[in-house]
Amino acid sequence: FPTLGDALIELSYRGVSGPADVIVDSGTYAGPVIAFPVPGAGAEAPVLLRALGAGTILTTDSGDAVITFDGADFIALDGFDIEATGECPGGVLMRGAADSNLVRSCRITGDDSLNNGTFGVRIETDHNNDNHLDDLTISGVYTGIAFQNGPSNAQCTGNRVEGCTISRARYGIYVDNQVNCRITGCDIQPGSLVPLAGACYGVYIASLGTGGSCTVGG
Repeated sequence: FPTLGDALIELSYRGVSGPADVIVDSGTYAGPVIAFPVPGAGAEAPVLLRALGAGTILTTDSGDAVITFDGADFIALDGFDIEATGECPGGVLMRGAADSNLVRSCRITGDDSLNNGTFGVRIETDHNNDNHLDDLTISGVYTGIAFQNGPSNAQCTGNRVEGCTISRARYGIYVDNQVNCRITGCDIQPGSLVPLAGACYGVYIASLGTGGSCTVGG
């Protein structure tokens, strides 16, 4: 496939009957990329999108994010450099009841930590559950990881953040409307290359909602 987007479109048409690996060679690939639901994908048949080596770059200056999981489930994104530039606000966006996805060992960068709409990863508060963010390096955005801004603002369940490094962000991790959310082992150094008018936060918990919970640990 010439682009990652083409591979994802083909998967959404054909589906899978078992584990599927998409290996992406080193190089620069233009986004935005959208991952739609893959028929047949599940716990026993996950889809892995894996960078072959260092220097596998996804980038765009437009769209809602460099890569969007739009209702997609059981997809893993592993080892990419994700660069949001220009009018693109963020690196990875999950929306539309995207469940059980994994983003691992990716470097995510933006170029505007003063714009309050920019983010490294955003999981919308709209029934996006059991997603896992692991070993990410995020910088140059207003919010490193955001659980917020879903159209229904509904609670999400079981989302996890582990071992992430976040710098040059006003909010390291912003948590809203979560149940059994877990944040562990993260190195958060909030701030900006340009002085900010207000305070900076490591983990900011806004409102968990009725019965909500979030565990933060070292």
